[in-house]
Amino acid sequence: MGQESVTYSLANYSPLVTYLPSVVLGDGVSGSLQREWQARISGDSILYVTSLPLASVIVEFYGSAISFFGNSTCALEVTVDTETVRQDAGADPTYQVQGLRQTTHTLNVTALATQNMNPELTVESFFISYEFDSAQPLTSTNYTAKDNVVQSHGVWTTASDGSISTTSSSASISLTFVGFAVAVNGPVGWNQTSGSLSVELDEVQSSYEFPPIPEDVPPTQMFYQGGLDPTGEHLITLSYLPPAGQGMPLFTIDSFTVWQLPASPNASSQAGQAPATLSGSALPGTTQSPPSSGASGISGSSTRSHKETAEIVGPVASVVCLAVLGAIIWMCVRRRRRQWPSRAVEKEKDKIIPYPPLLASTSAPSKGNLASNARQPTPVPSSSASQPATSTFGSAVGAPDPLTIASPAAPLQQIEAAATRYVASHRSASPSEQSQSPAPQQPPQVVGGLDVNRIIEIIAQRIDSAAHELEMGRDAAPPRYPAPSERGDV
Repeated sequence: MGQESVTYSLANYSPLVTYLPSVVLGDGVSGSLQREWQARISGDSILYVTSLPLASVIVEFYGSAISFFGNSTCALEVTVDTETVRQDAGADPTYQVQGLRQTTHTLNVTALATQNMNPELTVESFFISYEFDSAQPLTSTNYTAKDNVVQSHGVWTTASDGSISTTSSSASISLTFVGFAVAVNGPVGWNQTSGSLSVELDEVQSSYEFPPIPEDVPPTQMFYQGGLDPTGEHLITLSYLPPAGQGMPLFTIDSFTVWQLPASPNASSQAGQAPATLSGSALPGTTQSPPSSGASGISGSSTRSHKETAEIVGPVASVVCLAVLGAIIWMCVRRRRRQWPSRAVEKEKDKIIPYPPLLASTSAPSKGNLASNARQPTPVPSSSASQPATSTFGSAVGAPDPLTIASPAAPLQQIEAAATRYVASHRSASPSEQSQSPAPQQPPQVVGGLDVNRIIEIIAQRIDSAAHELEMGRDAAPPRYPAPSERGDV
């Protein structure tokens, strides 16, 4: 960011300028120059001249540079704050200093003794500069007694141009404002009279002496203070103190000028007027650098920036939401696809799991649940305890016949073992051996009304069918077993 500077001229008769040891109006008698300062009128200008060694002029200012214009036929001692330099005679401008830290400074110019018979120091004007950020152009607002923010206390008379005057020493006037600098403008000094201006700014009291000047001189800055908090509210109060032993002259204030930054609240809204640019509110005799764009331009660019940001963020947020939603849907579909093969495998496994074998019972089931009736054991007669236990087929218990079971109430493990032996015996015999040696004809074995051979055959078919499918695939033909007629079971 660049820096810009504002330069304004300060009249040599402003109360901000102090002449020591004293000032009188010029009477054309050169002898008075050896004793004090004289105020002389030269055309449209007022000059302050002295020939008194060690006479001085003091200026308090806020800024980063100051130029002192005048003329001298003697050497000068120039002090800024605490630094002192010697200025040779004849320099024009008389003295100039730049690059100061932007704050309140004090300039003191003192005339030195010389061998010249007629040494003179003439003060014409001062130029003061201060810098500001080019990104924050300055604005200024003028307030008069007609504005509500200007409050008068005591007896005052308001003119048509907004200036206000009083002849009462107890009268005062105040202004509440927001800004970083304030100036009070008006006519200063009266013929053959003097006095002082009392200023209270944010509870800080100060006093400035009015130099005697001729009448009808242009108004100037009666007071100026910069470096204030640009966002804080400030209060300035002014009153006039007449010289001791003299009556109260007419004290007049033309206007107040407040300088503001764009970031500061617009204090002019209280007065109901728009702020002027710095060049528009320039004081007489001041010069300023061209102002940049006003506060309204910055406000407008800020509004456009927010609008453009919203137009960009809206579509981006919509695209992000759609992408997240699509990712969620894709994950759900992928998870379901992973679950479909596992479900199909489970269904296939359910198909090859053999049904639990039925248990034989001594009588056909009647009403009720078949499973509950089949699980009831058949009691064995006590008379058979003395005889060897035989199966229904007449074989002894433990014979190698795969169709042999111990009793109609044999446990499930024995039935499955018998079915397994049955399957193994049928697989071990080749088809040619089965055709050459047909199985002996045996009557169907019935236990409690159930064909035990048929039950075992069904169980064996299911076990062998499941194993066959696992080895050969689901599309392979099931294994062939001899029909009952081939085995002679019919």
